[in-house]
Amino acid sequence: MAFIARQARLPYPRVPFRRDRLMRRAILLCGLAAAPLFLVSLSRGQTSPPGPTSNGAQAPSLNPGAVLRVRVDLVVVPVVVRDGNGHAVGNLRAEDFSLLDNNKPQQIVSFSIEKPAVQSEAIPSNSAGAASSPAGGHVFVAPRGFTAMYFDDVHLETEDMNRVRGAALRYLAKIDLATERIGIFTTSGKIALDFTDDRNKLNETLARTKSEHLPGAGMHDCPTVTYAQADAMINQNDGAAAALAISDAISECHARDQNAAAQMAQQSAHRVLEAGDRESRVSLNALQDVVAHLATVPGERSLLLASSGFLTTEGNAMQVRIIDVAIRSRIIINALDARGLYGADLLGDASERGGMAGLQQQKVKQNAQFDVAVEGVLAQLSTETGGTFYRSSNDLDTGFQHIGGAPEFVYMLGFSPSNAKPDGKLHTLKVAVNSKEKYTLTARRSYLAAPQNPASEEAGNREVQQALYTSVESRALPMEVRIQTVKGDGAKARLTVAAHIDLNQMPFKINDDEKRNQLLFAAVVFDRNGKYIDGSSSTIAIRWKDGDTADQTARSAAKAYESSFLLGPGEYVVRMVARDSETQQLYAGTTPVVIQ
Repeated sequence: MAFIARQARLPYPRVPFRRDRLMRRAILLCGLAAAPLFLVSLSRGQTSPPGPTSNGAQAPSLNPGAVLRVRVDLVVVPVVVRDGNGHAVGNLRAEDFSLLDNNKPQQIVSFSIEKPAVQSEAIPSNSAGAASSPAGGHVFVAPRGFTAMYFDDVHLETEDMNRVRGAALRYLAKIDLATERIGIFTTSGKIALDFTDDRNKLNETLARTKSEHLPGAGMHDCPTVTYAQADAMINQNDGAAAALAISDAISECHARDQNAAAQMAQQSAHRVLEAGDRESRVSLNALQDVVAHLATVPGERSLLLASSGFLTTEGNAMQVRIIDVAIRSRIIINALDARGLYGADLLGDASERGGMAGLQQQKVKQNAQFDVAVEGVLAQLSTETGGTFYRSSNDLDTGFQHIGGAPEFVYMLGFSPSNAKPDGKLHTLKVAVNSKEKYTLTARRSYLAAPQNPASEEAGNREVQQALYTSVESRALPMEVRIQTVKGDGAKARLTVAAHIDLNQMPFKINDDEKRNQLLFAAVVFDRNGKYIDGSSSTIAIRWKDGDTADQTARSAAKAYESSFLLGPGEYVVRMVARDSETQQLYAGTTPVVIQ
């Protein structure tokens, strides 16, 4: 047998969180150093059960409801189904769903039911790699989940921010930080705390959050034009909205004539619309950064978004891109409308409010429509990623409890678009359950048909990259990972990660009487809070013949990959992923390690 390897350190930079477009692209697009992968259609080989680790401990149990792999040529559609009582339904099958892409029926080619995974116990190790308990009996457990608490301080008014901050502090007090890591982020970027289990730091950071309007926000022109009214005037050519602004210019701004009033109204509307669009772009850009950052931590990931809502008058392409990254990174976005029971629910029918002129009735109507419209982005981000949207309630404590957890069941439907051009255009999706039962569905409603080549080197790298930053266990390849730490003379220890494969069960193609395959290996070490420490990758070309050796034991334990890391004392999480080029199967495993 022959192993031909190309190995490199995995260049995955981790820097303190900040809003920087180039950094975000680096996080999202950073590839693995690997030789080209060739993809050939073959039947899948057998899979091996989870094997023991090097110190004799059993490997973490699998989550049978989760599917790790997200083929880049698939469109993945998360769906949450609830019954008439609001309870999540978890017993549906793929054939129970129908899916339309731009009103064209699609075949569901991948299907899984995801639910919160059960975290395994940690595997502490001493200098020889054998199991032991650290001093004091403390056993490190790798964090199960990472939650980003995101506060839209640009749109939150001071009163709403105060209420949200108090509810968030009370919610945080109930979180078990032994298995959960929390990060705090804001739209303005003035307050940020990366993922941690330090409760004092979290409380102190939360206490400093406040409303942070952008420079120039809050300035009033004459006449006063609301953002919704400006949108109606400029983008929708709404004559009633324009007439209302012209009337205000005459009565409030003392315009000398109708033409001057119309000019003042248009100028005011343009300034208000420009300022509102700027605030919305800032909020979406910051949210996109947080989603990208959250995608780099190894575990179940959720984002709690607290905002008073905002409009986007420039289309929803950015929201769709955020949703796409969140879905592929298995991030659930939950949103809370911090306005509570806002005015639109209390105004009633404007035509019944006595003593109001027609133009004033129009203003009330537009304000009420605006109050409802600003929910749109929050609703879209949450429902289309499988999350929860909490609105129209002043009980923000209950709101945080509602949005603080993942749905009990999330169906992941995948399809390869048929007869669809990958032209980058927006496609609409419709999902239905073929049942007489009265179910309520929340599902992804759109996607961008971006050009993708599932047989490309980038596709394989991206798949491994995505797999590295999850906590799901997979044993689709016949492989065993052995981890050992050896203490040196100094303070640091050498941690070695080795992958042993079973050639008797490895899928292959035959070329020149040889069995061949190619494996892409990647290993990453994180600290106890999910921060990237180091990583390496190798592409291994494997060639063997049935007559190479009669020793079946040796062939079932061939060491194909090994990498070492120098680490100081502390608690770490080792994530190992491998992908073969013949069937695109994945091995993925997580091992917590304590170095004393």
